[in-house]
Amino acid sequence: MNRTRSFIVLHLLALLLPAAALANDRSVRNTTPPPYTPRGDVDFIEALVPHHQAAIQMATIEVQKGTRPEVKAMAQQMIDQQAQEIALMQAEYKSLTRRSQVPPPPRNNHMRADMAALRNATGAAVDQTFLGEMIPHHAGALSLAHRARPFLRRQALKDLAVNVENGQAAEIGEMAELKTVP
Repeated sequence: MNRTRSFIVLHLLALLLPAAALANDRSVRNTTPPPYTPRGDVDFIEALVPHHQAAIQMATIEVQKGTRPEVKAMAQQMIDQQAQEIALMQAEYKSLTRRSQVPPPPRNNHMRADMAALRNATGAAVDQTFLGEMIPHHAGALSLAHRARPFLRRQALKDLAVNVENGQAAEIGEMAELKTVP
């Protein structure tokens, strides 16, 4: 192993060994809840529709206030795509539950703070704030869809989950690239 690689390995071990020791210490408890996993079609819809609605709200602010045409265009594509996906999920939801509307999600203070930061941003900060918030937001949807797939029964929802994973992964890459350009 060359010297640089040895240096990197030693530093990684120095970082990981204390964490491993804590993980084996039964007195240390993980207080972070595991990520939510939808266990069926209705659970998936009830989780993803509000998530998409929040993304549409964020993208709408970008379209209205953003300064970079390429970021605004991406935001508009998100609005169009996710509106179609919401329509599909609402139709599936009505078929499954006989209810016409997906219930609202519980209050999410983190999302409220993100929305306030985006609303309050001006100029070029709108674009950077949008990209900075939308990347983890998309990652959340991607992860949700991935975890739900084994539990989905309806083919339209299975296909949607795959499309969310693939589409939002690609958009995360595009947004990361856009974020590096001032």
